[in-house]
Amino acid sequence: AEAYDFSDGSPALVCTGARIHGDVKIGAGCVLHPRVSINAAAGSSIEIGENNVIEETVEISCSSGKLQIGNNNLLEVGCHISDSDIGSLCHIETKARLHKASIA
Repeated sequence: AEAYDFSDGSPALVCTGARIHGDVKIGAGCVLHPRVSINAAAGSSIEIGENNVIEETVEISCSSGKLQIGNNNLLEVGCHISDSDIGSLCHIETKARLHKASIA
């Protein structure tokens, strides 16, 4: 695992094997487990708030516009988040699929 400095210069922990592509901002205190995939297509962006735990094989993608994830969330193993916003203090269960949704 490696510590990276992201959006505000505070550390986030990104494990070996996590893939981050495109315009992605990750807040302080986040933990990205192995095999996480975060992909912002050309012209889109993803903003992940602070203190989020993103477990193994979670996929987050944005095909257009801006995808936002708030603070203090848990995204469990195998979730697929596509063009969907998530607020703060949310718990997304194992293998959940969100497509063009908004969770507060």
